[in-house]
Amino acid sequence: MAFKFRLQSVLIFRTSLEEQAQFAMAREQRVLEEHHQRLGRLRDARQEMMADLEQRKQGAMTASLYGVYVEGLLVKEREIVSQIDAVEGQQRVVESCRQELARRMQDREVMERLKEKDHRLFVADALQREQKQSDEQAILRYGKGRL
Repeated sequence: MAFKFRLQSVLIFRTSLEEQAQFAMAREQRVLEEHHQRLGRLRDARQEMMADLEQRKQGAMTASLYGVYVEGLLVKEREIVSQIDAVEGQQRVVESCRQELARRMQDREVMERLKEKDHRLFVADALQREQKQSDEQAILRYGKGRL
């Protein structure tokens, strides 16, 4: 008789939930990385704009052009602040996914331990039945020899 775990369908379901949580976490981590990259690009653009402004200030520069640069820098600064908020929000989402994945992993591990325990009990029971059969055969053989 082969071992059959009575809660195999629950184990399969919990494994599936864990895999879904892994995919969700990977997806959210990719989004976080994209947010970080965008933040880096915004900072680089602001730095380039500041360098360009400094270079133009070395020569003749009209007040209106200077105003355009200042306004552009303010816009970049607001975009950076907004992107920082997006990064922080996404970090919270990733942490939430990480916690969900840990919970799903624990749920699956509980089922795995239960399966291992059931298997050990199954093996012990099979050995006990085999020993009982062997003992009965020995008793029967011993009894036949005495008659």
